[in-house]
Amino acid sequence: MVPAPAAVVEPPVAAMMPPVFDHPLYSNMIIEAIGALKERNGSSKRVILAHKRLPSNHDELLTQHLKLLKSSGQLVMVRKSYKFAPSATSNVLDGSSAPKRGRRRPPKAKLTISATNFGS
Repeated sequence: MVPAPAAVVEPPVAAMMPPVFDHPLYSNMIIEAIGALKERNGSSKRVILAHKRLPSNHDELLTQHLKLLKSSGQLVMVRKSYKFAPSATSNVLDGSSAPKRGRRRPPKAKLTISATNFGS
């Protein structure tokens, strides 16, 4: 007797689709909030949370995404506040970093003394 093949069950299509959120990405919301607040010393986590009017249960997700943006180099933390990281392109545009200058003149060549230079 030959055993009957087992029926292959395929997962439903809805389970394979990525979830659809009714809000933008947290990283986009954070960057938008910091840009809109324009605080000189950066924006605290509490101010960012209040700016976007998110419920308090979003606090952990906000903390996680702030850490992610900080580790990726997009944000810098200064005294418990977050602000945009200075990028190389902005330094060039505003002229805050002067280009490095080279040496003034090349070093002198060393003289070699051989036995033929001395008279015998």
